[in-house]
Amino acid sequence: MLGPESAFAQPALVFSTLADRALAERVAVARQEALEASQRMLQLGLVVAVWGNVSVRVPGSDLVVITPSGVEYDRLVAEDMSVLELESGARVEGRLKPSSELRLHLTIYRARPDL
Repeated sequence: MLGPESAFAQPALVFSTLADRALAERVAVARQEALEASQRMLQLGLVVAVWGNVSVRVPGSDLVVITPSGVEYDRLVAEDMSVLELESGARVEGRLKPSSELRLHLTIYRARPDL
């Protein structure tokens, strides 16, 4: 059995109640935005391989999408992004371990609701 910090640990919660289709769509858009931003950073030479990370606050929710830890940006797909609760940092969706910089991103989002 895998521990909670394992790269392939399953999240404690799952979007089983996404009767909230609008939220599911916003999460999908945020995942795509994080993917496109990370790949663009790679194309521009701003990051190399797995160095650097991207997160996106899901509008109208208490969720954040972040790139996974240790996955090269040229191999990422939107589904690789982790979805986490802003306050607790608990993983809501995603099979890969979130970026090691997760705490920094969450701290910034908590301090700056306008971001």
